[in-house]
Amino acid sequence: MSPGGAGASGGGASRLAAVLHLAVDESRRGADIAEDLRRRWQEEAGGILQREAAKFGGRIAMSSRGQSVGVFPTALSAMECAVAIQQSVQDRGREVSSGYRLLARIGIHLGDLLEAAGQVSGDAVDVAGWTTPIADPG
Repeated sequence: MSPGGAGASGGGASRLAAVLHLAVDESRRGADIAEDLRRRWQEEAGGILQREAAKFGGRIAMSSRGQSVGVFPTALSAMECAVAIQQSVQDRGREVSSGYRLLARIGIHLGDLLEAAGQVSGDAVDVAGWTTPIADPG
């Protein structure tokens, strides 16, 4: 558990929540992509998460540099959102050149969530983040 996690005293309330961690990944052939294109993709992925999270009762808790964290009331709503994100990313990827694709890695965990001063932390956030790098991109 991270410092300030669900077991720490920080003045915030702990509750059970489903956390979805989205990380943008790129697949490319040939030369590295331009930094401005990478930044656009990261922003677009965050927009996809924000749009889809709202449909499934979730909200964006954090977003930075190609990684976003969404909080959901149930594991089912987080899972349904993940499927919708993957579909949106795949649809968007078809519109881009064949040499570059936007991929998304998504980790989900249901667990203790601590919210204080607009920030989220705790086991649910940590475990969702840990599972994201081992998720198949798509």
